[in-house]
Amino acid sequence: MKYAPTLFIFAFWVPLAICTFFALKSGPYPEVIQFPDVVLHVFAFTYLTPALVLAHFDTDRSSPSVAFKILWIPLAWMFFYSVALEVAQTFTLDRQAEVLDVLWGTIGLGLGQLLYWGYIRIRPIPQD
Repeated sequence: MKYAPTLFIFAFWVPLAICTFFALKSGPYPEVIQFPDVVLHVFAFTYLTPALVLAHFDTDRSSPSVAFKILWIPLAWMFFYSVALEVAQTFTLDRQAEVLDVLWGTIGLGLGQLLYWGYIRIRPIPQD
């Protein structure tokens, strides 16, 4: 797959930008995405965490233990993003920071890590 790295990068940064826009936008969400806040946080971080790993940290490796050693880096990055969003929301008109949102984001991070862990266990290992 010649374009896979570019596709993975695009598949991380565009949704991240969309999530950031809606998280900091004043006023209600559009009617299309009227889900409870909990669902939005968990879903966004469940998707963004493995997307970040695939876009910037994924390498062809033969051992899942090697993958486990680097998974804390995107986890920390996404946790910082979650906290930064909540801090930034204190400066918007209609939004407020909530510790529970960071908790829901953290649950999404864990689910995203589990998704990636499952993916690397079933994906084929390239043979040299």
